[in-house]
Amino acid sequence: MVLAAGGVGLVDPTEAAQGAYGFEFRVRPLTSWLLSPALGFTFFGQDAHFAFAGLRRDFWATERWTFTPALDVGAYDRGNVLNLGGEVQFRSGLELAHRFGNDMRLGVAFYHLSNGGLDDLNPGTESVVVTFGLPVGRAADYRTD
Repeated sequence: MVLAAGGVGLVDPTEAAQGAYGFEFRVRPLTSWLLSPALGFTFFGQDAHFAFAGLRRDFWATERWTFTPALDVGAYDRGNVLNLGGEVQFRSGLELAHRFGNDMRLGVAFYHLSNGGLDDLNPGTESVVVTFGLPVGRAADYRTD
């Protein structure tokens, strides 16, 4: 399980920055490409939220540091702010995390959220969050490289 907290709308000075808080469940890789499915939910300020499913892939830089690209698709409810042009949104991002001896991770992630041009309005937005990963169940270390 990964918990995240940070902000959205921080990169574009024309957007009003909002808080971003969320969680996601990641499972062990299911393919020979080491892709890990993920399900999650993110809350933004003013009642906006994003429920998503996606894929992750850990790339180990060292024994303790990993880069994890992510690609998600999900349903977005804008609440009272952050009009992103439609309900279907795509999120892409990159997380840099440090894995501790007990398999917990602490990292920072940068995400871009947009509808990918599915709607006439496609402003997109960026978020930066601090992530904290807690292994659930069997040990999380599934490195193969």
